[in-house]
Amino acid sequence: TAIDQLILDVASISGLIQDGMIRGPSWRFLDVGRRIDRGRNTANLLLSTMAASQIAEKPMLKVLLEVLDCRMTYRSRYLENIQQNGVLDLAITDETNPHSVAFQAVCLAAHIEELPTAQHPLRSQVKRLIMRIVHAVRMLTDAQLEASPPKELADVLTGVEKQFKELSDELT
Repeated sequence: TAIDQLILDVASISGLIQDGMIRGPSWRFLDVGRRIDRGRNTANLLLSTMAASQIAEKPMLKVLLEVLDCRMTYRSRYLENIQQNGVLDLAITDETNPHSVAFQAVCLAAHIEELPTAQHPLRSQVKRLIMRIVHAVRMLTDAQLEASPPKELADVLTGVEKQFKELSDELT
């Protein structure tokens, strides 16, 4: 079908980019866009569940683990005891989880550091934006991850999502 062909085409292009593209400024810029999208999408997904007041419900936590492809990682760390703070830790603050907001932010910081820029003694607006995002997710506490309702966490994620958008606009 047309959908199957589209999936194959996307997989082919992704494979070419990952395995066949030189890791120069063009590849970095392409990966920057992908990381911004992933970070924003994860933040928006979590904000949507918080707005619907479903973030503390076990069925929703299970769905989040599935959507973010973190079920096996969660199980290896926390066994079958699904709790809000563990799921949110994996989704937001875990810098080793390739689907988390923090992972995207740290990768973006590394890429932005390597992009060619004009020499200037002060940090650029782009560098300051990514530093704010990294700082925001690193400074989250256990109490904020387990709060019900997670008002402070929602505020932080709203700010992070906005900063990802500003970063995208600034790079454009």
